Amino acid sequence: MWGKRCTFAPMKSYETPFERISITRLVDSITANHMMLSFTDTCGIFLCLRGWAEVDINNRHVRIQAGDVFIYMPTMYVYVMGHSDDIEGITYKSTLDFVLPMVEGSFNIHDLLALTERPYLSLSERQMQHMRQLIEVLDNRVVLLGTLTHDDAATEILQREINHLGEALIQEVIFDYFSSHTYTQVPQDTKDHIIFAFMAALIEHYKQERQVTYYAQLLCLTPRYLSTIVKEKTGRTAQQWIIGFVINSIKQSLRYTKKSIKEVASDYNFPTQSFFGKYFKLYTGISPKQFRRQTHQE
Repeated sequence: MWGKRCTFAPMKSYETPFERISITRLVDSITANHMMLSFTDTCGIFLCLRGWAEVDINNRHVRIQAGDVFIYMPTMYVYVMGHSDDIEGITYKSTLDFVLPMVEGSFNIHDLLALTERPYLSLSERQMQHMRQLIEVLDNRVVLLGTLTHDDAATEILQREINHLGEALIQEVIFDYFSSHTYTQVPQDTKDHIIFAFMAALIEHYKQERQVTYYAQLLCLTPRYLSTIVKEKTGRTAQQWIIGFVINSIKQSLRYTKKSIKEVASDYNFPTQSFFGKYFKLYTGISPKQFRRQTHQE
């Protein structure tokens, strides 16, 4: 059944399903990666507490400043064009497996696509205060977990509490986002769940698999039925979604990394550099080399 794709394995005991990243570590990572961050199978938030950062999100220029939340998602490339010396913030990252079931139960695919197009929001003072309170409680419980030395019942209970607090933080961000945008909830049906399962599989496998047949088999559907549902719900066929993911990601890799074209071709599981070049040119009209040259001249 397609529903099996949405059944995620539980986290191992006594592990948090998310990670808090210090601003120092985040800035060090940005510097080490030539001011570019990419996210494959992770997602999360950055809450800016002080200062500012100028970023390019998939070719969209955005200024993040104090009181803003930036929501990053799998397949996203973020180029940090600059930031203030006093920048301060809180970053949490998690896995798609942890976040997707919560999101799937709350919104339809069109709302998630809107979030992908505009993955940031400015918090009011009340929202900011509430967010800080949630983070403080969560941080305190994680610290407490680190002090426990025995795998006993208390540790297991605390682990579950931390997971629920992490879920509450994610839900708070989602609530703040959609309460600040025009949003009309549409009841979900079986087809919506199939779309979510397809998107989850695509995010996980698009660098290795580019055929609709592969994703249809994962969901125990026929390729034609999957394509029909995806087209009906999103206006694009399953193959168009696959191509879009692959080409957009390749463009960002060519634009923001120093990898050779041969290395990029290998990253996306193309058998040869020649085949990679033909694939890219088919959907963009230019070769990978020409694309890189043009973007570097901008």
